[in-house]
Amino acid sequence: GEVDVCFVDAGKDVPVLLAFHEDFFKHLCRGQPAETSGDRIAENDGKSHGLQSLEFTPQCPSQHLWRYLGEVGVTSRCLRSKTRLATDEELLRFHTRDYIQAIEGTGDFSAKVGEDCVYTVLGSRTHGPTLETFLCQHSAHALRLVTGSFVELVTEVATGPVKRGLQVDGRGHHSGSDFASGFGFYNEVGVAVRHAIDVLKLSRVLVVDLDVHVGDGIENALYEEAKAAYVSIHRYDEGLVFPGILKGSRNGHLDDTGNGAGAGHVVNIPWGQHGRTSKNTGDEPYREAFESLVLPIAREYNPELTIVFCGLDAAIGDPTGQCAVTAPMYGWMIRSLAAVGAQRIVVLLGGGNDPISGCEPGHSVAEALLDETQEVGPAPVSNTNFTHAAYMDLYGVLEVQKHHWSCLQSA
Repeated sequence: GEVDVCFVDAGKDVPVLLAFHEDFFKHLCRGQPAETSGDRIAENDGKSHGLQSLEFTPQCPSQHLWRYLGEVGVTSRCLRSKTRLATDEELLRFHTRDYIQAIEGTGDFSAKVGEDCVYTVLGSRTHGPTLETFLCQHSAHALRLVTGSFVELVTEVATGPVKRGLQVDGRGHHSGSDFASGFGFYNEVGVAVRHAIDVLKLSRVLVVDLDVHVGDGIENALYEEAKAAYVSIHRYDEGLVFPGILKGSRNGHLDDTGNGAGAGHVVNIPWGQHGRTSKNTGDEPYREAFESLVLPIAREYNPELTIVFCGLDAAIGDPTGQCAVTAPMYGWMIRSLAAVGAQRIVVLLGGGNDPISGCEPGHSVAEALLDETQEVGPAPVSNTNFTHAAYMDLYGVLEVQKHHWSCLQSA
């Protein structure tokens, strides 16, 4: 499960460390992906669609994205980071031992369900096993490899000469210390943040979550953490969008701002907070969210390290996210975040829920990291659906967060 560091000629690009291993994608819940690149998956419901030969798993869009990044020449322009399995010590900083044993197939709540899906684990705090939480016979190895490789990538970027890193395939931002959720098992970002704080001794780690769903697993884990900040832009729709309103859990409401030593260190920017659907939210609201909230807060926080969970399900064409963020906007957001604080940034890139719609945004993210000019420039707004409701969403966040951040007090 380990690959030696491999340096390749990156030309005039900014050096970017890329973490990848072919075993990342062995965590396929049901079957293998169809090879035809033009096939589309219409819905995130676990069923076959069109010419696809498998029952849906989100690793398939990530596989397609990885192939696409190779075809457009991105992967050959990056430096390779070492890939390795996560250690028990690393996983235990975030997850419980019983939960880890369950994933490994030795826990009390594992259950054999068939040849392809060998194990299934508890889906969430409120749901039993679902199509989102199947484990195949290769899952334990693959999940440890994805998580350990991300921890290694974060370590190299935080402490070494290369200040930018990228990894394709991450799904764990919903996962809690003892439960799986939303196709995620190990919380890669959560484990990496704990490593950055406890082992690397960083005191200001910024996590920005661009997935269309709030990373409730990260939010809850960092809710009282003094040495990290969590910022999420997501669909909410009065709690009707996944993960929904769960008793005893924070789920991305604008009033969830952290507690104790972590007061003010959670910044939720929820679309649809005021009783309307947030479908089709696109470039203009995201630009305004960044310029009025995300970037001022990030500059004031002055992070030693920025970690971006970059789910691509807010992109145009994603059937589950149903938003309208363009590929150039994804690139601009990453460029903007790469310019704050110590300018050390690691992006965990998810393929979204569609094998087609995430490719160009993923490419744009990679190009933003590789861009030798490192100039942010103006936001490339391609659509102008900045509704009054979106304005009110942002105003509500500003009113809550100005009590925690001096940069917002005069806004």
